[in-house]
Amino acid sequence: MNWDRHTLWNAGWPALSAGAAGVVLSAIVSPGLLIPSCVAVSAVASSVLTAAWVHRGQQEAKARLRHPELSGTHNPGGIFGEVTQAAVVLLRQYESELQRLTTSKGELEISGKLQKKQARRLDAALKAIDQPVVLCDTRDHVLFANPAARQLGIVEDDSVSHSGTFGDLSKLLAFQQLVHDTRTRAVAAPRRTAELNFTVNQQSIPFRTTVTALFDDQNELLGTLAVLSDVRDEKSAKAKHAEFVSSVAHEFKTPMASIRAFLELLIDDDVTEPTEQKELFEKIDYQVDRLNRLVSNLLNLARIETGAVKTSREDCDLNDVVLRAAEVVRPLAEERGQQFVTDLSQLYLPVHVDRDLLGQAIINLLSNAVKYTPESGRVTLRSHMEELEAIITVEDTGYGIPPESLPKIFDRFYRVPEHQHAAKGTGLGLAFVQSIAEDLHNGHIEVESTVGVGSKFSMRIPLGHQDTKRHKKSDANKKSEAKPEAALADA
Repeated sequence: MNWDRHTLWNAGWPALSAGAAGVVLSAIVSPGLLIPSCVAVSAVASSVLTAAWVHRGQQEAKARLRHPELSGTHNPGGIFGEVTQAAVVLLRQYESELQRLTTSKGELEISGKLQKKQARRLDAALKAIDQPVVLCDTRDHVLFANPAARQLGIVEDDSVSHSGTFGDLSKLLAFQQLVHDTRTRAVAAPRRTAELNFTVNQQSIPFRTTVTALFDDQNELLGTLAVLSDVRDEKSAKAKHAEFVSSVAHEFKTPMASIRAFLELLIDDDVTEPTEQKELFEKIDYQVDRLNRLVSNLLNLARIETGAVKTSREDCDLNDVVLRAAEVVRPLAEERGQQFVTDLSQLYLPVHVDRDLLGQAIINLLSNAVKYTPESGRVTLRSHMEELEAIITVEDTGYGIPPESLPKIFDRFYRVPEHQHAAKGTGLGLAFVQSIAEDLHNGHIEVESTVGVGSKFSMRIPLGHQDTKRHKKSDANKKSEAKPEAALADA
C-alpha cells in the first residue's frame, strides 16, 4: 500500500504532537521518567499509524465496493485487500443474481399475462357455447358453469366458487349421481352418458348428459366435465320418422289390400260376367295408379330434400305459370259447382323458376282447395307484387283447418283428422308444395285458416330475372302495358 507523506501527516500529526509535548513536560518535571515517556510516545505513534492505515483501507474498500471496475487497476495488499477482493466478488455475484431474478420476474410476468389472457379467452369461449357446460373438482364441487348451465338450475347465480356446491340437490340428484359415478369409477369408464330431464320455465326438457373424467399427464384425477345437449329436436325427428314409416306402410297397405281382394275374386272365378270383370280390372288399375303416384311423390320429395332433383329454371312472367295451373284445375271446380275466380296482377312479375315444378305446386294448392270446399263454394287464385317478392295466394271458403293442425299441415303424410272423410289423399301434397317453394326457389309458404270460414295459402317467390339485360314484355291480354321498371317502382 503506497502512503504519501501528506496522507500520513494529516492522519497522525495531532497524536504525535501531543505525545512529544508530553515527553518534554515529563523531562522537565521528572527527569527519571524520560525513558517511559519515550516508550509511550512510540506506542502512540504506532497506534496513530495503524489508525491511519485502517482509515485509508476503509476509504479504498468503499471506493471499490461503489465502483467494482476499479478493482483491477489497484490491488491493495494485506487483509483489507483480501476483504475488498472478496467483497467485489460477492457484489458481482449479487449483481448477476439480481439480473437473473429481474429477468425471471419479467418472464414470469409475461407468462402470467399470457396465461390470464388464455384463461379469459377460454372462459369467454365456454360462456358463448349454447350447450350447458359444467366443470367440477374431485369432490363434485362446481368450479365453472356457463350461462346455459345456470339456466338449468345447476348452480345459483352467485354460488360458483372454489368451494361451490350444486345449486339444489333435491332437484339434481340424478345429475349429481352421474357426476359422482364418473369420478369414482373413472378407471373402469372415464365417460358416462345418460338422458336427464331438467325443468326450465316450468317445462321438462330432456338433455343428453355426457360426463368425462379429467386426468393430467401423470394420470392424476383433476375433476369432471359435463356437457349437456338438448335432444328435443332429435326426439321429435325420431318420432316423425317413426310416424312417416307407419304412414308409408299404411298408404301402401290399403291399395295393396284392395288389389289382392280384387285379384282373389278373379282367380276364384267369383266374377264371371265380362262387365263385372272389367270393373274389377279398372279398380285394380286405379289402385296401381295410386301406388305409382305415392312412390313418385316419395321419390320426388327425397330428391328435393337431398338436392338430387334436376331443375330447369328460366326467366319468365309468373302469371304465365299461374294461368296454366289454373286451367288444369278449373274444370274440376266447375264440375263440383264451385266458383273459380282468378285475380292476377296487371303488372309483369319477373321470376326465375322451374315452370313445371312451380306449376305443379300451384296445382296441388288449387286441388286441395277444390277438394276441401263444399259445392257452391268459391276458390280464388290471386297474384301480386309486394316489395321484392311475387305472391301467389289460393283462398277458399272450405271447411277450414283447426288451430292445433296448422303447425303440422306441411308435414309428410299429415292429414287433418276432421277432413279425412271429405277427400282421399296421401298427405304428401302440401309437403311437396313446401319443398318446391322453399328448397328449390328460396321462397316461403304460409297458411291462415278459420274453421267453418276457409283457408288461405300464400306462396312467396323472389322477384327478378337471372338475365338482367333481358327485355321483358307483358302479355297482350294484360290490361296494363307498364314496363318492368315502372312495375317495380309502383311496388
